[in-house]
Amino acid sequence: TRAIKRCRSCGEAYVAQELLELHQLQFLLEETAGWEGTDAQREPYAARLEKLSDRLMRRKPAEPEAVVAKPVAAEPPAPPAPEPAPAKAVAVPAAEPKAKAVEPAAARPPAPPKEKVPFDQWLLSERNIKIALYSGAALLVVAGLIFIGVSWGRMPGPAKFAITVMVTGLTYLGGYLLFRRPTLRIGGVALLGVASGFLVVNFGILQLYVLGPMGLRDDVMWLIASPLCLVLYLLTAYWTRGDLFTYISLAAVISTVTAALYVLDAPLLAYLPAFALLAYGVLWLARAVRDTRLADFTRLPLLITAQAGMAAVVLASIAGWTIETGCTRCPQGSPWLAIAALGVGVLFCLTTDLLLKWLAARWVAAVFLPVAVALALLEMGAGDTASGLVLMALSLVYMGVGYALERREGQRKGAWPFYITAYAVALLVTVMAVTEAESLYKVLLGDVLLLALSAAISRDYRWIYGAAWLFMLPVYLILYVYVPELVYQGLFIGLLGLNYALAGYALGRRSLFLGGPFLSAAVLL
Repeated sequence: TRAIKRCRSCGEAYVAQELLELHQLQFLLEETAGWEGTDAQREPYAARLEKLSDRLMRRKPAEPEAVVAKPVAAEPPAPPAPEPAPAKAVAVPAAEPKAKAVEPAAARPPAPPKEKVPFDQWLLSERNIKIALYSGAALLVVAGLIFIGVSWGRMPGPAKFAITVMVTGLTYLGGYLLFRRPTLRIGGVALLGVASGFLVVNFGILQLYVLGPMGLRDDVMWLIASPLCLVLYLLTAYWTRGDLFTYISLAAVISTVTAALYVLDAPLLAYLPAFALLAYGVLWLARAVRDTRLADFTRLPLLITAQAGMAAVVLASIAGWTIETGCTRCPQGSPWLAIAALGVGVLFCLTTDLLLKWLAARWVAAVFLPVAVALALLEMGAGDTASGLVLMALSLVYMGVGYALERREGQRKGAWPFYITAYAVALLVTVMAVTEAESLYKVLLGDVLLLALSAAISRDYRWIYGAAWLFMLPVYLILYVYVPELVYQGLFIGLLGLNYALAGYALGRRSLFLGGPFLSAAVLL
């Protein structure tokens, strides 16, 4: 945001961001004052500093006149008494900007246009420097891998390992030395990132050319290398306080868990609940470090990794459930593992909403819980009627949960995820039950209860129209299934119309709006 402020002396408006730029330019020119051959490069920054100084620190010309008038008036002995009068007169205009500051927005002068940033200042900004350094670091790691794979095939394995260890040590040392200097810390972080990448290469070279021929399995070496790299990454992150090494440490954690599952020969679907629990633990870790000194470089990476990882796990769980395994002994694993991972994902979203007050997480949890319940019912082999009734009961529970949240939070916005999902689930179940009358009337009775709850929650009589008119359909279906004679169907329909009329009369004496739904339905019957 651009905070607009006003100079107290001259009344001119300026942007608060310009104050930050002023201090940055002063620091830049002071640091480079002793550098040789930099006069041409420092000249545009000095001009910019002078321009900002004139703009933000200038005074009205009346002030020097008042200052000069004081010694002139001090020569004769008599006139010192009238001296304060001109000073007060000069101070009066200084109060005018304060009066202008309370004027309506339409009377204020427009904000000054945003000044263009010089190209060299944009090119050498911290963001562009970081992008260039990190890109170069990644290319350097790739170049090292290509060199290892192509150029030194004739060298013995121990020599290859020694070269990679030397390169890694030198990059770590260079990054350490650069990071100790405040003006070169960005380059130090880049070199440390390169060293972190080469650290993994060291273990790969060690396994391929030194220990691998002796019979050590690749997955065992993977499991050994991941925790060792994790320890070094954590120390680097703690020392540098950089987000980059927090992300690298999280990648090492994921690698350790994956290697452990692979060594244990876990089925494919077992990875889903394991990663779901890992993301859930990372979320709680972000909550634990929130009020500590580690929060500035750990909390945001932890939150981003946890949210992105859980989103991937949820989508993979839905796709994994569709794998036709035939039995729980198949290599892919039981589909219940995918359903369990999806359940952990729902719990993750509810916890996110509880800890961070993210309404989006509440929406995701409200949508995916019915999906998990439906997949569990299908896996248990439940019939269509039983599944529909369970989901309809879940939609009724959703209405109660939404009402409780609305009462607790004092607004309906937080309850909409449960209300909307309840209506969507009820509509979907009703459509799926259309082909069978015996199942349809049971689902329709649930729809009637849902509309009645909506009327009670919203205090809107229009929902009663839906409940009263829809109730006629399940009653007719019940008669169609259990009372085949048309005469008796008409008799029961007539009794229903009579009850509607009595209910409309009783409620209409209290309020015509309440009696209208039942009386109109009675007329139709």
